Amino acid sequence: MWKGSGFVADFDEASMIGTVFSSAKIARREPCFPGIEKIKVYLFDGTCYDATVAACDYHWNLLVLSVSFDRVVKPMKLVEISENRNSRDPQLETCSILPHSSHENLYPGDTIIGLGRWPEEPFALRAHRGVYSTDRWTAFRKLCQEMQIATFLNTYGAIGGPAINRNGRVVGMLFQSLTCTPFLPSNIILRWWEHFKNTGKYCRPTIRVLGVNLHNAQSSPWVKVPVSLHEGLDGILVELASRAVLSLGLQQKDLIIGCNRRRVATNLQLFEILAENIGKAVELTVVKAEDGSTKSIHLPVEEAEEENFHKWPISSYYGGFF
Repeated sequence: MWKGSGFVADFDEASMIGTVFSSAKIARREPCFPGIEKIKVYLFDGTCYDATVAACDYHWNLLVLSVSFDRVVKPMKLVEISENRNSRDPQLETCSILPHSSHENLYPGDTIIGLGRWPEEPFALRAHRGVYSTDRWTAFRKLCQEMQIATFLNTYGAIGGPAINRNGRVVGMLFQSLTCTPFLPSNIILRWWEHFKNTGKYCRPTIRVLGVNLHNAQSSPWVKVPVSLHEGLDGILVELASRAVLSLGLQQKDLIIGCNRRRVATNLQLFEILAENIGKAVELTVVKAEDGSTKSIHLPVEEAEEENFHKWPISSYYGGFF
C-alpha cells in the first residue's frame, strides 16, 4: 500500500540534493495503521536513501521528496504539453515543439512509455508502451478532469512513475485505472510546484464547474448532448455547476470557449489560466446553449476545499478511493 515509483526532477551538484516527484499515496495516512515514520528512496541498483517530505498534496495526489545523494544523479526533463485532437502530420514530424513555446505537442497515436517499479523484483524497473488518446478518462465528478490517458495498463507499483513521450521527456505522472493508464500532465505538476516554492501554498484553483472537452461530450452521464449542439466549435461543455455559479448565468450545456480573452478548448488549458488567478475573478467567454449567443460571465477563482478534493482510485485490486 505504501510502495510506488518516482523520478528525480531536479538535482543540485553543489549540495548533492535531489528533488523526487512521486504520488501522495506513498504518504497516505490510514486510521487503522501507525503513522509513517520514514520514506526511503531506492535506486535501481538497490542503494537506499532516507527522504524528507518537501510537499504532499492529496488534491493532486502529488508528493515531493528531498533526498541527499552520495552520487551524481541525472534528473529527468519535464515538459508541458499541448493537446491536439488530430493525428500528427507526417510533414511536421520533426517539428514537435511549438515555436516560442516550452510546450510540446501530443497527438493521438503518439507513443507514451510508462516507467515504474516492477513489483516481482525489489529494485527492477518495467516499461509499458502505449499511445496517447484524447478520450475522456472518467465522468465521475470527483475525479480529476485534467488527466490525460495512455492505452497501456499500468501496475500498482508504477503509480508515481514518469509518463515519457517519444522524445524522452516526461509529460506527466502515472496513475492507474482498469482500462487505460491516466497520467497527470506536467503542466499541472510544474505549475503546482512553482506555486508552492513561491508561496508555500498548494495550487488548487476551482470555479466550481464540472466540464467536459466538447469532443468527448457524448460520454457525459450528466447531460444529453445533441451532435448538432455547438457544431463547428471547440471548448468545454458545462455538465454541472454550483448554485452560486448557476445564479451568475452559466448553465448546463453552455460552452466555455475563452477565459480572460484567451482561447480555451480543454480543461487543461483552463487550469493554466485559473492557476494564475487564484483569489481573483476571471472572465469566461461562453456560447449559450439555448440560442448560440456569446456572453461574458465573471467567476471567482477559489482554492478547492478539502471536501472537494479530487478522489483517487486506491488501486484496481483493492477498489475504492482516497
